[in-house]
Amino acid sequence: MRNTPFFLLIALAGCSGDPGSDTETTVEGAPSVPSPTTPATDMPPPPPPPAPGVTAHESLAARLTKAQLRHTVLDVLGVTVDDAILSQIPNDIVKEDGFVTATAAQPLAANHLLGYGAVAKSVAAQVDPTASATALAQCADTSAACATNLVARLGLKLFRRPLLAEESMRFQTLFTTLSAVEGATFDQVYRGLLTAMLQSPQFLYKLEFETLGTAGAARTTTGFELASRLSYFLWQSAPDDTLLAFAAEVDAGGGSVDAAKLQAQVERMMLDTTRLNRARDTFWGDYTHASAASFQGATPELAAELRQSVLATFNRLAGEGAPEAPLQGMFTATKMLLTPKVAELIGLPSAGEGPQEYDTGALPQRVGLLTHPGFLAAIGSTSFVGRGLVFTQRVLCREIPDPPDGIQLMIADTQTNTRSLTPKQASEYRFGLGAPCDVCHKAFEPIAYAFEQFDVMGVHTEKDAMARDLFTAGYLQGDIGSMDSLGEYKGVSDLMNLLFASEETSKCFVGNMLEFASGRNPDRDDSEAIVTAHAAFKQGGGAFSHLVRSIASAPTMQALKVAPPAQ
Repeated sequence: MRNTPFFLLIALAGCSGDPGSDTETTVEGAPSVPSPTTPATDMPPPPPPPAPGVTAHESLAARLTKAQLRHTVLDVLGVTVDDAILSQIPNDIVKEDGFVTATAAQPLAANHLLGYGAVAKSVAAQVDPTASATALAQCADTSAACATNLVARLGLKLFRRPLLAEESMRFQTLFTTLSAVEGATFDQVYRGLLTAMLQSPQFLYKLEFETLGTAGAARTTTGFELASRLSYFLWQSAPDDTLLAFAAEVDAGGGSVDAAKLQAQVERMMLDTTRLNRARDTFWGDYTHASAASFQGATPELAAELRQSVLATFNRLAGEGAPEAPLQGMFTATKMLLTPKVAELIGLPSAGEGPQEYDTGALPQRVGLLTHPGFLAAIGSTSFVGRGLVFTQRVLCREIPDPPDGIQLMIADTQTNTRSLTPKQASEYRFGLGAPCDVCHKAFEPIAYAFEQFDVMGVHTEKDAMARDLFTAGYLQGDIGSMDSLGEYKGVSDLMNLLFASEETSKCFVGNMLEFASGRNPDRDDSEAIVTAHAAFKQGGGAFSHLVRSIASAPTMQALKVAPPAQ
């Protein structure tokens, strides 16, 4: 083995595979958490079942987003991943009605593996092995004792839980095997160990023990599972030492979580505004679609300012640079942060470089943050279908089913036949098609009528390119299958008042934040959890921080369903 290359030794050690299996199964690209083959005494004891009525869902491995990977490496190892290196990992996928934290939407391709390898090598090359090992394990040598301590400490930090016996054995074997290479230095051995750990599924995925407990039954998360859920929600990064100590205390106590101690951890974490702002920025970037928008038709400079302006506006509402305000106020707000080019779009003179606060109160069509040109431009469509889907799904949290099979030809014909019509005329045409089209389209298009006078860049105009009048009257529709109107409006200001007064829009903030935190789209089983969290959100004051607390402390964040028995 003395002449075996380091990279081959790392591969031979099997450290980039699952710790307890030789194969890897996938769910839309995410590996299922393996059933550990280590003795039961090496596993944490199954925590107690959650309280009656608490929603539990099957554990599904979530890959770290590129941002979470960068934050984790920075917080754990003090190394900043270079943009050029990080760009070798394919971009995360953000569904138009979801968030980048979604579990099921992330496929795994060969380029991911190549990118993760490049990141691991780059990070390992930047670390000071002696300083890092000394800080972690109070040793920096190739002795067996140092190997044991270093593997345990580094593994705890990177895998966000204590290593299982087989994992520990594998990484210690790698450490000692690398140490045996002729001429190997401690720096090389440490970097080899770190490179392997950074490419392990246990690091790259937020794994939970899906087979721990009674098959098919619900259980409370382990302390370390809960700590990881909290840290990647609130900080978009790994748990710190204090949170890991809290996790160890929970598991040592049998898995029961002390509510007061949990709340203390949440409050402590929220005081770290630098890391909390990562979650806030990511949430609003996906909520407004600005994070993934192409802003088609805009110059690169205008696209950058549209993105910057809309994120700054929503972040200001959430407390950046000003006292945070109730989120429901977004529907009636007349203060927006705009850059010079974006201010010009809505007809206001520049107030200075960078995002500046503008009062749009004198512009009746600019009431509410949904009329921010950056928000409208991020949608990338002026059709009532495109805009209606975004508003209905994002603002009302209503789920719109996919079109039924067998109507592709009808859809193509409809697109052709409505190409020369105004948005309102095209909408009326679709309504006239009857089943199966009209039921769904009547459930999401009318909310977009108020925005007919805004072009694809969010510029207000009363006539279209053919000098035809555009209108703004409509009604707030009921849910799918309901022909009821929840209120009529003459213009965007009236619609915003309806949304402001709606309990549905207030509850939708909770649904969005639960989806962001959990990585999955809430379903009917989550209705009770959303009602409870919504009550806490409103009781707290309805601001962004109250929304975050309501989800972080929600019982559903502490529950999961054990995988069912194998068929």
